[in-house]
Amino acid sequence: VLFTIGMSINVFYFNTLNEFDLEFFQNPFFNKIISFSPFLILLFPVLIAPIFEELAFRGWIQGSKKRQLLSIGLISFYTYQASNNIILTSTVSLLSFFIILKNKKNRLKIGIIYTSLIFGMVHINNYEIPMIQLGSISLIIGVGLILAYIAQKYTIIHSMAFHAVYNALIILPLLLSMNDAI
Repeated sequence: VLFTIGMSINVFYFNTLNEFDLEFFQNPFFNKIISFSPFLILLFPVLIAPIFEELAFRGWIQGSKKRQLLSIGLISFYTYQASNNIILTSTVSLLSFFIILKNKKNRLKIGIIYTSLIFGMVHINNYEIPMIQLGSISLIIGVGLILAYIAQKYTIIHSMAFHAVYNALIILPLLLSMNDAI
Protein backbone atom coordinates (compact mmCIF):
# COMPACT_ATOMS: atom_id res chain seq x y z
CA VAL A 1 0.00 0.00 0.00
CA LEU A 2 2.79 2.45 0.97
CA PHE A 3 4.69 1.50 -2.17
CA THR A 4 1.64 2.29 -4.34
CA ILE A 5 0.94 5.57 -2.52
CA GLY A 6 4.54 6.66 -2.92
CA MET A 7 4.63 5.78 -6.62
CA SER A 8 1.32 7.61 -7.19
CA ILE A 9 2.55 10.78 -5.48
CA ASN A 10 5.82 10.71 -7.43
CA VAL A 11 4.15 10.05 -10.80
CA PHE A 12 1.54 12.78 -10.20
CA TYR A 13 4.13 15.30 -9.06
CA PHE A 14 6.58 14.58 -11.90
CA ASN A 15 3.72 14.90 -14.41
CA THR A 16 2.89 18.39 -13.07
CA LEU A 17 6.49 19.70 -13.32
CA ASN A 18 7.34 21.98 -16.19
CA GLU A 19 10.79 22.68 -17.64
CA PHE A 20 11.35 25.59 -15.25
CA ASP A 21 10.69 23.35 -12.22
CA LEU A 22 13.03 20.66 -13.53
CA GLU A 23 15.93 23.13 -13.59
CA PHE A 24 15.58 23.47 -9.83
CA PHE A 25 15.20 19.78 -9.13
CA GLN A 26 18.44 18.61 -7.63
CA ASN A 27 19.27 15.29 -6.04
CA PRO A 28 22.15 15.73 -3.56
CA PHE A 29 23.24 12.11 -3.97
CA PHE A 30 23.58 12.43 -7.75
CA ASN A 31 25.16 15.88 -7.46
CA LYS A 32 27.94 14.32 -5.37
CA ILE A 33 28.69 11.45 -7.74
CA ILE A 34 28.00 13.06 -11.11
CA SER A 35 31.72 13.62 -11.76
CA PHE A 36 32.55 9.92 -11.32
CA SER A 37 32.68 7.33 -14.06
CA PRO A 38 29.47 5.41 -14.87
CA PHE A 39 30.99 2.29 -13.30
CA LEU A 40 31.57 4.06 -9.99
CA ILE A 41 28.10 5.60 -10.13
CA LEU A 42 26.64 2.08 -10.39
CA LEU A 43 29.05 0.48 -7.91
CA PHE A 44 27.78 2.09 -4.73
CA PRO A 45 23.97 2.02 -5.13
CA VAL A 46 23.79 -1.32 -6.97
CA LEU A 47 26.47 -3.39 -5.23
CA ILE A 48 27.67 -1.83 -1.97
CA ALA A 49 24.55 -0.14 -0.57
CA PRO A 50 22.27 -3.21 -0.85
CA ILE A 51 24.73 -5.33 1.14
CA PHE A 52 25.22 -2.88 4.00
CA GLU A 53 21.62 -1.62 4.08
CA GLU A 54 20.24 -5.14 4.16
CA LEU A 55 22.64 -6.10 6.95
CA ALA A 56 21.48 -3.00 8.85
CA PHE A 57 17.74 -3.05 8.31
CA ARG A 58 16.98 -6.75 7.72
CA GLY A 59 20.05 -8.63 8.98
CA TRP A 60 18.56 -9.08 12.43
CA ILE A 61 15.50 -10.99 11.14
CA GLN A 62 17.15 -14.41 10.80
CA GLY A 63 20.42 -13.51 12.45
CA SER A 64 22.29 -14.50 15.55
CA LYS A 65 22.94 -12.09 18.45
CA LYS A 66 26.11 -10.92 16.67
CA ARG A 67 24.18 -10.10 13.50
CA GLN A 68 21.48 -8.39 15.56
CA LEU A 69 24.16 -6.23 17.23
CA LEU A 70 25.68 -5.49 13.82
CA SER A 71 22.23 -4.40 12.61
CA ILE A 72 21.81 -2.05 15.55
CA GLY A 73 25.27 -0.56 14.94
CA LEU A 74 24.62 -0.06 11.23
CA ILE A 75 21.15 1.42 11.88
CA SER A 76 22.83 3.89 14.23
CA PHE A 77 25.48 4.70 11.61
CA TYR A 78 22.88 5.31 8.88
CA THR A 79 20.74 7.41 11.23
CA TYR A 80 23.65 9.65 12.17
CA GLN A 81 24.77 9.91 8.55
CA ALA A 82 21.27 11.02 7.50
CA SER A 83 20.58 13.39 10.42
CA ASN A 84 23.92 14.52 11.89
CA ASN A 85 21.98 14.58 15.15
CA ILE A 86 23.48 12.68 18.07
CA ILE A 87 20.27 12.86 20.15
CA LEU A 88 18.17 11.38 17.34
CA THR A 89 20.86 8.76 16.68
CA SER A 90 21.00 7.82 20.37
CA THR A 91 17.21 7.54 20.53
CA VAL A 92 17.06 5.36 17.41
CA SER A 93 19.93 3.21 18.75
CA LEU A 94 18.19 2.69 22.08
CA LEU A 95 14.85 1.88 20.43
CA SER A 96 16.63 -0.51 18.05
CA PHE A 97 18.27 -2.26 20.99
CA PHE A 98 14.96 -2.76 22.82
CA ILE A 99 12.93 -3.71 19.75
CA ILE A 100 15.48 -6.07 18.20
CA LEU A 101 17.13 -7.60 21.26
CA LYS A 102 14.82 -7.24 24.24
CA ASN A 103 11.31 -7.44 22.81
CA LYS A 104 10.51 -11.16 22.65
CA LYS A 105 6.78 -10.74 22.10
CA ASN A 106 5.89 -9.38 18.64
CA ARG A 107 9.59 -8.75 17.89
CA LEU A 108 9.28 -9.67 14.24
CA LYS A 109 6.19 -7.55 13.47
CA ILE A 110 7.27 -4.50 15.45
CA GLY A 111 10.88 -4.83 14.28
CA ILE A 112 9.93 -5.00 10.60
CA ILE A 113 7.67 -1.95 10.84
CA TYR A 114 10.23 -0.02 12.91
CA THR A 115 13.23 -0.78 10.69
CA SER A 116 11.20 -0.03 7.54
CA LEU A 117 10.31 3.39 8.98
CA ILE A 118 13.95 4.07 9.82
CA PHE A 119 14.94 2.82 6.33
CA GLY A 120 12.60 5.44 4.85
CA MET A 121 13.88 8.15 7.19
CA VAL A 122 17.55 7.64 6.30
CA HIS A 123 16.73 8.04 2.60
CA ILE A 124 14.92 11.39 3.00
CA ASN A 125 18.05 13.36 2.09
CA ASN A 126 18.05 11.79 -1.37
CA TYR A 127 15.33 14.25 -2.36
CA GLU A 128 15.11 18.04 -1.93
CA ILE A 129 11.57 18.85 -3.08
CA PRO A 130 9.13 18.28 -0.15
CA MET A 131 6.38 16.70 -2.29
CA ILE A 132 8.89 14.25 -3.77
CA GLN A 133 10.22 13.54 -0.26
CA LEU A 134 6.71 12.60 0.89
CA GLY A 135 6.08 10.27 -2.04
CA SER A 136 9.55 8.80 -1.98
CA ILE A 137 9.59 8.15 1.76
CA SER A 138 6.31 6.23 1.62
CA LEU A 139 7.64 4.37 -1.43
CA ILE A 140 10.91 3.52 0.36
CA ILE A 141 9.06 2.42 3.52
CA GLY A 142 6.99 0.13 1.29
CA VAL A 143 10.15 -1.21 -0.34
CA GLY A 144 11.56 -1.76 3.16
CA LEU A 145 8.51 -3.83 4.10
CA ILE A 146 8.83 -5.89 0.90
CA LEU A 147 12.56 -6.45 1.54
CA ALA A 148 11.78 -7.52 5.13
CA TYR A 149 9.22 -10.02 3.84
CA ILE A 150 11.80 -11.41 1.41
CA ALA A 151 14.49 -11.63 4.14
CA GLN A 152 12.08 -13.34 6.54
CA LYS A 153 10.57 -15.78 4.04
CA TYR A 154 13.78 -16.61 2.17
CA THR A 155 17.20 -15.21 3.19
CA ILE A 156 19.01 -11.92 3.48
CA ILE A 157 20.89 -12.79 0.27
CA HIS A 158 17.55 -12.72 -1.57
CA SER A 159 16.66 -9.33 -0.11
CA MET A 160 20.14 -8.02 -1.07
CA ALA A 161 19.58 -9.19 -4.65
CA PHE A 162 16.10 -7.61 -4.82
CA HIS A 163 17.50 -4.39 -3.31
CA ALA A 164 20.30 -4.33 -5.93
CA VAL A 165 17.82 -4.81 -8.79
CA TYR A 166 15.53 -2.10 -7.37
CA ASN A 167 18.44 0.36 -7.09
CA ALA A 168 19.62 -0.52 -10.61
CA LEU A 169 16.15 0.22 -11.99
CA ILE A 170 16.30 3.64 -10.32
CA ILE A 171 19.92 4.47 -11.21
CA LEU A 172 20.18 3.22 -14.82
CA PRO A 173 17.63 5.63 -16.36
CA LEU A 174 19.26 8.54 -14.53
CA LEU A 175 22.69 7.40 -15.65
CA LEU A 176 21.53 7.01 -19.26
CA SER A 177 19.91 10.45 -19.26
CA MET A 178 23.08 11.92 -17.74
CA ASN A 179 25.17 10.37 -20.54
CA ASP A 180 22.76 11.79 -23.14
CA ALA A 181 23.18 15.27 -21.65
CA ILE A 182 26.99 15.11 -21.83
